[in-house]
Amino acid sequence: MLKKMQRPYRYILDFAQYFTTGVGLLSLGSLLSLTMASTVWGGYTPPPNPSAPSDRGYTAGTRNGCAGNEQAALTVIAPHSHIGRTTSTRPTLTWFVPDQTTYPLELAVVGSSEKHTTPMIKESISGFGHWTIPEKQSLAKNHKYRWQVVLVCNQNRPSTSLVVEAEIEVVEMPPDLASALATVSEPVMRSQLYAKAGFWYDAFAEVITLKDVAARDAALALLKDLSTQELAHPSQPSIQQGQRLQQILQTQSSKATANSQSK
Repeated sequence: MLKKMQRPYRYILDFAQYFTTGVGLLSLGSLLSLTMASTVWGGYTPPPNPSAPSDRGYTAGTRNGCAGNEQAALTVIAPHSHIGRTTSTRPTLTWFVPDQTTYPLELAVVGSSEKHTTPMIKESISGFGHWTIPEKQSLAKNHKYRWQVVLVCNQNRPSTSLVVEAEIEVVEMPPDLASALATVSEPVMRSQLYAKAGFWYDAFAEVITLKDVAARDAALALLKDLSTQELAHPSQPSIQQGQRLQQILQTQSSKATANSQSK
């Protein structure tokens, strides 16, 4: 799903798609017991009958990062084998930038035939980046959207920019999950509840914004779960996503080892 951008800052309209869907409530009574469970990670479980990604072709990237020599690739942290779900109209979107060098980065959510959100433009940072959709640009319930991240490698050569994208589905909060969450304040446990219920974006958002060890380990466990599922899916975009997630896990493992040895 990694592409080269052919025209500067016009990619959003090129990929615009918008969907309306009705989503039934998921029974989550069994999740109530997780509030008293141990801290062993429970894993991400895709929702039953998940929405399939839109039927469109993708071009695999041929280089890692703008320089082409990084150990991982620009990656959106989301499923490609199915459309990841959220219960929030202001979800947090996460991506991974491998480059140590700073480049302009643009992110936008795509609506029916135009941008749903005003493009967020910032300087890239190496590692995980995340952005919560502003209140004035909230998404609609029971709709699907496409979101894109562009890393502008050379502003004078727009064809060298890297573009990655994923889809997101906004659904109603199941009552049983809402009841379970109301009794839990600890982020890792809340992430577990979301993950077991099949809400990828909510599960990852609970832990990726935190700096403590438990949250970091939970985020990496989610990535491992997702990479395994993506690699097992027969579609080429999913397999490529699984490989990119594995690369990220390897770089984060190496980073953690180096940090521990330096102490």
